[in-house]
Amino acid sequence: MASCNSKPQHVKDIKEKDAKEIAKAVQSAEQAAMPRFTFNPLPDDISPKTTITVSYLDLSYSAEEPGTCVDLNKEDFESREIPTADAACQCWWAGMGADYYLQKVGENVEVYRRDAYEETPPAELPWKLVKVLSKK
Repeated sequence: MASCNSKPQHVKDIKEKDAKEIAKAVQSAEQAAMPRFTFNPLPDDISPKTTITVSYLDLSYSAEEPGTCVDLNKEDFESREIPTADAACQCWWAGMGADYYLQKVGENVEVYRRDAYEETPPAELPWKLVKVLSKK
C-alpha cells in the first residue's frame, strides 16, 4: 500500500521535466547577458573582409575588419597578452589584422581593439578603448 506522502510517478516526471526546462531557460538568459562576438564574412573579390559585431543584451557595436575573424580561447589570452576578459577574437589577413576583447564592467561592456602584425609581439601593441556599451 502506498503511503499518503508518495506522489505518483507521472507527477515526479513532470516536476523533473519542468526543472530541466527552467534550468535551460536560466542558462539561456545568463548567456544572453554575457557580451559576445559574432562574425559576418563580406563578399569581396580581392581580399576577405568581416563585419564583427559585439552584442550585449539589446545593445550592439559593429566594425568592419580585413580578413577572417575567429573567437580566441581563454587559454590563449595570456600568450596573446589579452587582459582578463569575457571574450576575445582575432581578425587576420596577409600578416596583419586586429585583436578585440570585451570586458563587462558593472552594467557596461567595454570593447578594446589593437592592431596586430605578424612580426610584432602582442606586448608591443597597445590596446585602445573603442566603445562602451551602456544602458545609461
